[in-house]
Amino acid sequence: MSVTRNQLKDALRASIETEDDALKQRKPPTLTRRKAAIKSGIKAARKAAGIDVEPVASGKPLEVPLSKAELALIKQVRDQLKLSGVTASKSDVLRLGLMLLQEAPADVLADACAALPKLRPAKD
Repeated sequence: MSVTRNQLKDALRASIETEDDALKQRKPPTLTRRKAAIKSGIKAARKAAGIDVEPVASGKPLEVPLSKAELALIKQVRDQLKLSGVTASKSDVLRLGLMLLQEAPADVLADACAALPKLRPAKD
């Protein structure tokens, strides 16, 4: 008895649907579960430390021109954080820098500002 092409397609389609149903019933991948566990652990630690757990309202987006060296520095900081188990975006690193700058004395900030390299104006 020969199998027609349509019968073969139908059998394959049914097999794929069965596999899809089985995949939906499985637990999420280990990485997804690990990320969720880390996230809930960080949330619990922040709550225990008295740090605001709820996200704050975002402000107006800001475009900041940076030199290649400054972009490399942001990447370096992100890599250091990643080694510590913290995933941070570029904006997270910049916001973290602002928090740390808030603690610095005004004279140190003035000296650092004077030492900033001048950037060429962007071409439109």
